[in-house]
Amino acid sequence: MKELILFVVSLLLGFVLLPIMFLYSMIFGKKQEYVLLKFAINIDILGNINGDMIRDLVIINKSKPNLFCASGVTISASLGHLIATDNINNFGLWFSNILDKAFQEKNHCLNAFNLLNLDSQKTN
Repeated sequence: MKELILFVVSLLLGFVLLPIMFLYSMIFGKKQEYVLLKFAINIDILGNINGDMIRDLVIINKSKPNLFCASGVTISASLGHLIATDNINNFGLWFSNILDKAFQEKNHCLNAFNLLNLDSQKTN
């Protein structure tokens, strides 16, 4: 029950405060591109936290470890992990190729996963 109350409170505060904070940052912030990038990355992470549907569409073996539903991980990094562990199906590879084109980066998902690994090694 406590989790439900925290969730409802965070949704209410999010709907009220996030648009105000975003507008403030865009008007008074010095680096609007940075604000947009951080918002985009955090939306991506939120999508990965709730990534059960994407995982079910792209994974071969659900019993193997994967990064979907993990906190602080993007969808791209989760797909990259599946590519690195050879646990991605054809639809997942197609989706990864779409992201390569969208981000204009060869092996975007694998690069995102490798970057995640580098960042975790720096904090240890």
